[in-house]
Amino acid sequence: MSYMWKSGKSLEERRTALRIFTDVTEKCQEEALKYYNGKLKFLFDACYKRNPELQQIVAQGIGVIALLGGSAFKSHMRNALAGLNSIMLSPETMRPEYLPAHDAAISALGKICLHHHENLHEVMVHILASTLYLDKSPNQPSNFSSKCK
Repeated sequence: MSYMWKSGKSLEERRTALRIFTDVTEKCQEEALKYYNGKLKFLFDACYKRNPELQQIVAQGIGVIALLGGSAFKSHMRNALAGLNSIMLSPETMRPEYLPAHDAAISALGKICLHHHENLHEVMVHILASTLYLDKSPNQPSNFSSKCK
């Protein structure tokens, strides 16, 4: 995993490394994540880089982990959801060059919801709290508050 994020690596080299990661994870599934534990930080950190091709690659990687990681994925859910959230909510997300990254992030989120729904509540409370945009005016209710009524 760390090979993908070394500086100077082309996107094609990163895609190849992701394909290898995917193949190993598909074959070894949960067992593979035990060895990747320390390396997954590179994947989650890359979600915040403003490069649409890189974001697409990392969202696909998170989707693979969510799909095949089993219970070993639980300890990574907060970082995975926060990274996907960053991709989906970034201001440039609807520009044409970012749409594949956005689609990959939505797909990964769907895999998390499908395969790890029992663990979502505790993580989503943290994610939602950190991403709500409240109005700055103290005299007006926030957008979120008014939608909840």
